[in-house]
Amino acid sequence: MIKPDQCKATILREKLQDPGIRQIAGLPETHRHREDSLRQEIIFLEHLVLAARNDSSTPAGQKLVAYQARLLAAKNRYEAYLAETRQKHSNFFQLKYSAVPALTQLRHQLAATGTTLVEYFATDSVFYLFRITAEDLQLRQVRRDAQLDSAIYRTAAIQHAGDIDQFATDAHRLYRSLLAPALSSLPYTAELVIIPDGPLHYLPFQILLEKAPSPETLAAENWRELPYLIKTKNIRYEYSAALLLEQSPRRRPHQHYYSGFAPAFSGQPLASRGIGSAVANRHWRGGLIPDLKQNRPEVQTVHQLLRTGQAFLAEAATERAFKQIAPQCRLLHLATHACADDEDPLYSQILFSPDSAEDGALHAYELYNMQLSADLAVLSACQTGAGRLQRGEGVMSLSRAFKYAGCPNIVMSLWNADDDASKNIILRFFEHLKAGQNKDDALSQAQRDYLRQATLAEAHPSRWATFVLIGDDKPVEFSSPVWWVALLTLGLCALIVYVFFGRAQ
Repeated sequence: MIKPDQCKATILREKLQDPGIRQIAGLPETHRHREDSLRQEIIFLEHLVLAARNDSSTPAGQKLVAYQARLLAAKNRYEAYLAETRQKHSNFFQLKYSAVPALTQLRHQLAATGTTLVEYFATDSVFYLFRITAEDLQLRQVRRDAQLDSAIYRTAAIQHAGDIDQFATDAHRLYRSLLAPALSSLPYTAELVIIPDGPLHYLPFQILLEKAPSPETLAAENWRELPYLIKTKNIRYEYSAALLLEQSPRRRPHQHYYSGFAPAFSGQPLASRGIGSAVANRHWRGGLIPDLKQNRPEVQTVHQLLRTGQAFLAEAATERAFKQIAPQCRLLHLATHACADDEDPLYSQILFSPDSAEDGALHAYELYNMQLSADLAVLSACQTGAGRLQRGEGVMSLSRAFKYAGCPNIVMSLWNADDDASKNIILRFFEHLKAGQNKDDALSQAQRDYLRQATLAEAHPSRWATFVLIGDDKPVEFSSPVWWVALLTLGLCALIVYVFFGRAQ
């Protein structure tokens, strides 16, 4: 059986033949010609070898030996080409040529935290569910029909409000169909990793309902008391199992620990930011970019909480500042506007304050050409996980561009984020991180905190369920400036004592 990661990897490799993607990745045009030439040579020689094997004559046997030698030499040249690509263009190589992970490796990693991995593979008629734990792998099939697809799209569109009865029916059906078959034979597990496929990329699994809500809850339209999956599970996501295995701790030097960006807009005209009218009309009516009241307090409060790094607020939160600071930063926090371009995902953009050097619209194609070393990027902006769905590959989103640029862990939004709710959840997320919680636990707990404190109207999933984590479940290591000052002071004292007594002797 073909594994879903193999299918996704094959399709992703096809996509990466796109000259535009290669140019963004920094690969010269000669790179494509060289690869094409090597691959065509191998295919041609394989045909010659096959023809010679089917010919029993003596000349054909002699030719077979020669063809096999030429084929071996061609494959060796291709291996050398791959080695060169791995060294010079590591990000592109990892996406295009990374191998399918071994099941034993996956199980070993999942065993460390008691995590269950559920990976989906979508066809026109079936959803395949691969459930992997430390102990076993199981495959389930779910028949895909118009009713199930409608339930997926209605639930994924919960940001547009909707009827609580219809939502409850859909969200519980999706749990029974898409998750219960994978979890039913397991002992209790609190940690889930979801690798979606097809339309499931748009679905926040945390809002699925583990059981049917009571009639009283529905009658009162009590969104807060619905039995959401988030109430019992910590949920994170990944693009593939191969990327899941890459998430080992990477200790990289960082000149800046935390950098937060919160620009001001104050009704700026869209035309001044280079945002096309088609994209703009889907996001903001009236041709003006609305200001965000809570993004500056959000970044400022996180900065004060961490007691390190820097906050770029209002006019200081420029695209130029981001491009200068981000490559040397460990924690990135962007509280701003973003918009996804479904027609051309490479032109999706995150907005900053403009200056004399940049227009303040950071496009996805620019991110693809950056080298980031951040361990975590928090994209507290609208639609950073939205975009066009590519066959077998997922959503071509801004968060995917951050992933490619070098950020292994990303908090992103699936739809337009509510300003007040976003501030509340992101602040609680950083508080839980600072307390030492794992990233998935910190985000899930922040959403649970919000639900407990929200009014019935504020508890609607459109306000709190937009943020999801792509990446690992490890805690964030926070540096302590006070600790380093103390060490430096002790070191200076020791030096003074050494010099004083050395001279005395």
